Amino acid sequence: MKKSRQISLSAAVALISSLATALAMAAYAIMQYLSNPNLGIAELVVRHGWHVVALGGLIYLLLYATLNVKLVKLMDEFYFRLYAVKKGDYRPITHRSRIKEIQKIIDEINILIEEIKKSKGEQENVTNTANDTSS
Repeated sequence: MKKSRQISLSAAVALISSLATALAMAAYAIMQYLSNPNLGIAELVVRHGWHVVALGGLIYLLLYATLNVKLVKLMDEFYFRLYAVKKGDYRPITHRSRIKEIQKIIDEINILIEEIKKSKGEQENVTNTANDTSS
């Protein structure tokens, strides 16, 4: 099975948005050509080409940077926090987000951490009780 190359969510969303901009500009150029056939194809490509490159590049950079800061780096923080939980560090995630879906994920992870902490404590109590009764 061929392993597909993974890209970040930031890159994927930015790329799709840039592509949508390029397609919209191409459609506009076609519409402009159909309404004014005196314009040559080369003139339309030059006239609209720089718009496509400038807008596509700007949208790509802004979306990539925003999503990278707001989502991708935060996902890394979640990964390391959950890895720490695996090692016995039950501190909750203290990051607060203005984005409601991300805050919901943070809240759910904190609930999960609290439940793991409780479960771990109950296991230790059962183990300690079993050790006390066998003595």
